Amino acid sequence: MDPELGPAHRRTEQGQRHHPRPGAAPHPPLTRRRAPAPRTGPRGAARRSHAWRRPERAAGEHTGHARTGRRRADITDDALAPIRADNGELAAALTRLGRDRPARPELLDDLAARVVAHLCAAESELDRVLAREAAEPGILHRRNAARRHIEQLLSRLKAVDPAGRRFAELLRRLTADLRAHLAEEEEIVLPDLRSAVGPERLAELGAAFERRRRAEFAHLRPG
Repeated sequence: MDPELGPAHRRTEQGQRHHPRPGAAPHPPLTRRRAPAPRTGPRGAARRSHAWRRPERAAGEHTGHARTGRRRADITDDALAPIRADNGELAAALTRLGRDRPARPELLDDLAARVVAHLCAAESELDRVLAREAAEPGILHRRNAARRHIEQLLSRLKAVDPAGRRFAELLRRLTADLRAHLAEEEEIVLPDLRSAVGPERLAELGAAFERRRRAEFAHLRPG
């Protein structure tokens, strides 16, 4: 260092002299700024990279649309419950008739009344709406033909000996045809109605079906 320049003068890295103004305070020593420590946890991780993400909400979860959809589904199920329940009762009545041979005359009368009441209620309350809204052509014609055939089988069963072979044969045919008719009602008719009308109208149809069915059954089986 040149002694004439004094200790306040210093050289830069490029070899040039630095001349401070007279009376200026000396420069503080240069220090390296320390980088801030990275944050920990989900928030810090999310800022550093996209590797951490908040779990995505399932479609419709905790939303008003999901609650509305479940509520409408519940209304639909409640509206169709009387029809589905009666279908189950008819299937159970068929099983009892096939197993309990000594009680067949009484069980046949009970089954016939239940079947006719169901068919009448379905024709008056469901099929008239299905005639306007059916998605499958020809379904009403098929249902009417099946209804007549089932009623004929019931009449023929009442005319034969409950303990004879002919009764067993007719009962097998009735069981197959009635179960097919009820399966079509469950798989085609009710879904078509559910798609065609709103929940409120569907509830009205279910209630009307149940009222008509009860009235027909009471007329056929008084007391």
